Amino acid sequence: MIKISCVTIITVIFTVVKTFTYILRYNDAMDIFTTKLKDARKLSGKTQKQLAEAIGTTDDSIYSWERGRSQPSIEYLRALCRVLEVTADYLIGLEDEDDTGTKINQ
Repeated sequence: MIKISCVTIITVIFTVVKTFTYILRYNDAMDIFTTKLKDARKLSGKTQKQLAEAIGTTDDSIYSWERGRSQPSIEYLRALCRVLEVTADYLIGLEDEDDTGTKINQ
């Protein structure tokens, strides 16, 4: 018979809960980013291909970012902000307005 202490069980439970909480927060943050990126792109009137060309990447990358399959590098995030005229704070959900003061997705 294997003896497991209460401390070990509590530690394992705490670790599982902490990991699960991190995953939920990460997924929420990605949902915010993907929604705001897509909304800002559409508001700009650009297709995924046009946005990709404007920032020097592929439309497959834009597609993946908008679906949360991958994340842009800092360099691409800066380029997205410049081309879409939004702040990084807006795209990651720290503010609700784009650079022009337009409320988006409220």
